[in-house]
Amino acid sequence: MVSEFETLEVLNEINDALDSGDTATAKDKIMVLKSKYQVMCDEFDKWADEQSQLNENRVFESFEVFP
Repeated sequence: MVSEFETLEVLNEINDALDSGDTATAKDKIMVLKSKYQVMCDEFDKWADEQSQLNENRVFESFEVFP
């Protein structure tokens, strides 16, 4: 939930920058926000891949134990 509040704050800052004609600041804030979420998505993908591999290993181990 904290992330959502932070995102809303940044979006308000972007809106203010656009309202004042400061497109450079708006673009910078958008890129920072995009980078933050890209890292979060990349970390989740890595975690999901690791979990999938663990689950596959458990299945194979169960076949070895219970043929």
